Amino acid sequence: MILYNSWLSPLLRKSHKNGALHLNDLYNLPPDLQSTELTEKLETNWLDEVKRCPSNPSLIRATLRTLGWKPFLYGLLELLYVSENFN
Repeated sequence: MILYNSWLSPLLRKSHKNGALHLNDLYNLPPDLQSTELTEKLETNWLDEVKRCPSNPSLIRATLRTLGWKPFLYGLLELLYVSENFN
């Protein structure tokens, strides 16, 4: 959990010190993670999914082709970590 949220601590300190965060305090995203890029990629993958399976398209498959498995695996690991610490 510490590594997962380590990027957040400097922002919280800066926010506490200055009273607020400003747009230039935030990190720049790489182009492949910007919302417009991801939206276009998801739309393309969704249209491909509809062509491939017109009777039963899957948004999950289109999302997996867009983002890959990494975010889902991180989410699963986080879920396991949280459930382990609540017991």
